[in-house]
Formats: sequence, structure tokens, C-alpha cells
Amino acid sequence: MKKLLISFALFFLFLTANSQTSTAVNSSWDFVSETAVSAGFGMGGNSIFGADLEVMVLPRFSAQLGAGFWGFSGGINYHIYPTVSSSFFSFQAWQSGFGNRYKAIYAGPSFQYRANKLFQAGIGVGYQINKSPNYNPQNKALLTVNLGIYFPL
Repeated sequence: MKKLLISFALFFLFLTANSQTSTAVNSSWDFVSETAVSAGFGMGGNSIFGADLEVMVLPRFSAQLGAGFWGFSGGINYHIYPTVSSSFFSFQAWQSGFGNRYKAIYAGPSFQYRANKLFQAGIGVGYQINKSPNYNPQNKALLTVNLGIYFPL
């Protein structure tokens, strides 16, 4: 019993001694904000053609604003890797149309795939949260797809 107690004490001492060592290569103090601009079909508020500006605000988290033909959007992104060039999950809200051409406001999640250089594609779903009295869609849900290029700045 005494050997078991001494073994347990040594094991506990070993674990606590190793827990004080740092294995992180980069700390949050080393974080550098990154920016990217993307343009293509289905971007900037689910427009025919649009552009988005994305800024990393925390490691793996970024904010995004976009505008396009007859729409604009904003969202929060979670990147798989802590760089703006990585693929990410996004939650966005967007408005389709301006003024007399206003249709609806949607919000929903999406996944954006980014290749190492230049190419970006995404798929998502949006749920209608507001609509124009003149706009009567058959569904309140909307499938979104986009295809374009991105430039890390």
C-alpha cells in the first residue's frame, strides 16, 4: 500500500511539473490581423456579382462585409486554421435589393472553401427574416452558392 501511495504521489508530482511548461508556438500576443478581399458570383449579399472585405479580429475569427449588384451582407467567420487564407464556417445576414427593388432579408450559416491561392467556393442556407410586401417567395429558406477568387492583403 505504501508503494502504491508513493507511486501515485510521484505520478501526480510529474504531471503538475509538466503542466507548467508551455507547448504553444504562437501566443495570442503574436497575433497579426490579416485582411482579404474576395469577388465573384453569389458574393456580396448573394448578388449576381459582388465583393467582400474580410478582417481577422481574433485568431480564427473574422468579420466580413460585402456589397454587390442589388444586395449587401455582413457576417462573422470561424476559420479552420488561424489565417485568412483557410476555409471557414460563416454566419451571415444579407439583404436582397435596394429601394423599389427590395425583396427580403435573410440570415443563415454557410461553409466557404478556400484553396491555398486564389480560388473560393461556398454553400449555405438562409432563412427569411423580413420581406417586401410585393415579394412572395414559395419558401422561407434559400440555398446559397458562390464561386470566386480571393486576395489576401
